[in-house]
Amino acid sequence: MIHPRQAPSLASLPCGSDSGDRVSTAPAHSLPALIAQLLRASRAQEVQRVAAALRQMIGSLDATTSVALHDWSEALIAERQIQLAQYDQLATNLARLRSAERLQRALYTIAEQAGSERSLPEVMHTMHDIVRTLMYAENCYFVLHDTRADTVRFAYYADVADPDPPHPEHHYPLEEMRYCPTWHLIRGGQALRGPLDEIARQVQGPLQAAGPMCVDWLGVPMRRGDEVIGAIAVQSYRDDARYSAEDQALLSYVAQHIQSALERREAHVDLEKRVHERTEALREANRVLQQQVLERQRGERLQASLFRIAELAGTSDSLESFYAAVHRVIGGLLYARNFYIALLSEDDRELQFPYSVDERDAVRRPRRIGRGVTEYVITRGAALLVNESDMQALREAGEVGAKRL
Repeated sequence: MIHPRQAPSLASLPCGSDSGDRVSTAPAHSLPALIAQLLRASRAQEVQRVAAALRQMIGSLDATTSVALHDWSEALIAERQIQLAQYDQLATNLARLRSAERLQRALYTIAEQAGSERSLPEVMHTMHDIVRTLMYAENCYFVLHDTRADTVRFAYYADVADPDPPHPEHHYPLEEMRYCPTWHLIRGGQALRGPLDEIARQVQGPLQAAGPMCVDWLGVPMRRGDEVIGAIAVQSYRDDARYSAEDQALLSYVAQHIQSALERREAHVDLEKRVHERTEALREANRVLQQQVLERQRGERLQASLFRIAELAGTSDSLESFYAAVHRVIGGLLYARNFYIALLSEDDRELQFPYSVDERDAVRRPRRIGRGVTEYVITRGAALLVNESDMQALREAGEVGAKRL
């Protein structure tokens, strides 16, 4: 390393002689200032400018001084140029490292979204934030292509200049967008970049602008094999924010990871849906099975009760004891604390109650046929199950009387 202190002493260099040697008119005291400028220079152009001034000054000195300083100054200039080249390379490597770190963090965050429990709009918003860390992406949209129906859906759309964004759940026929940049992007399957006039030279067929006019546009397709299943596009309305070939390559790379994450998320959601459907199906099957078991148990109890009633018919010593035994059997099947048996008289004019047990009506006397609920059941010849509101409806319809059962 060349150090300024290694320079020949200016005080020891002759500035002239009595024999008429040329005396330098250059101010020797300005050499240290130029050397200091050279050491402080942080750009190659600045080094070249100071080096040129230093060479000019050294060349203007007397021959002895010029020779003494030339080799040392050239070595100092060369070493400073090497240092700056190393600094530039270090800065480039550092920028690449930071870019690689940003990309790695972006890919990690993208992968996290595949198993995220958040909604699709929230996931898409996170994807937009990820792209924004890699390039200018204030205006960005994600479009998904249904290859079977040939429709597109703008699953995410953010644009500062568009007051009427497309609905994220609406499916648009792709042919309705014929010749617009998104149509060319999906139909052509190739990335497009630049102002619209440059994009027009990149596509086959005419190009029709859609939405607010932008200064620069970049779109990349998302593929599954040979099919284009979507695209990501960013656009700029600022002259100081344009997209480079590096941005295009980066967005193309990121887009495939986003597409893979979205597909994994879709598969995850579909799996959860199928698990839920299967769980519900099993729950329903279990409910049906339990219902069948209960019905079978009720059927068995009913059959046993019928056998018991048939047995009582032959073993009871009186109708009163038979009716009471039947009441007990029915009480084993359902709630029957209030129970009565009604029979028509032989002339069908009177209703008799050979057996009646009631918590509130201890005695149920025979009565003439009227408009009671019991008569309603006998007339219809069918079972009847009613609650209070049903009973009120029958009364209002005039089918039964106001109070009688």
